[in-house]
Amino acid sequence: MHLPAHIMLHRFPDRAAFARAMAEQAADAILADILRRGVASLAVSGGSTPAEFFRRLHAIDLPWERIVITLADDRWVPPTHADSTEKLVREELLHRSSPFLGLVNDAATPQAGEAAINDRLQALPLPLTLSCLGMGEDGHYASIFPHNASLAKAMDPANLLLCTAVSDAPKPPPQRITLTLPTLMNTGRVILHLIGQSKLDALDTALADGPVEAMPIRAILRQTDVPVEIFYAD
Repeated sequence: MHLPAHIMLHRFPDRAAFARAMAEQAADAILADILRRGVASLAVSGGSTPAEFFRRLHAIDLPWERIVITLADDRWVPPTHADSTEKLVREELLHRSSPFLGLVNDAATPQAGEAAINDRLQALPLPLTLSCLGMGEDGHYASIFPHNASLAKAMDPANLLLCTAVSDAPKPPPQRITLTLPTLMNTGRVILHLIGQSKLDALDTALADGPVEAMPIRAILRQTDVPVEIFYAD
């Protein structure tokens, strides 16, 4: 696998080492940003892969009151719902003192709630310290899916919105909200966390020639302004 100079791949023998290394690197970046500007900010993804990373980062002694946390995306469900990324992050990562900016409100649909969530996100310290993302085998990240109706809006570099509604995600539930690509890439570093050979194969495909619309992760892999660190374990 040939990697451009701005992309680094870290391989680990097991998931415990994978999660520990991610947590340590995230903590170092957070502390450096706090020393530099007095605050740090993270956008994190949900799912099973980052849960152990969250637990390990939570256990590190950090000035959590200075670390603003938001989500790369979320399903449009209540924060008590089993599918809610906010629920996972509250249970596994947040400290009581952690400032948190969720992506869901009481609106009936993400389209109806989008403007208020964008207003909420004005409190997010930018640039982000880290964007911590997963990747699907189809090359999606956050809730930015291949050939989706919301794809052009989510990836438009001229889009001034920080997040955008998704109404027809191919994975259930279909109604979601996601940070836009310009927001996710307004960051000091992208951490891409992958588990399993199928994800490594998808990464190899994404690094090859082909349209961004077919594998949206290509937009992140092909840009050269922001370093991308890939953490991988079987």
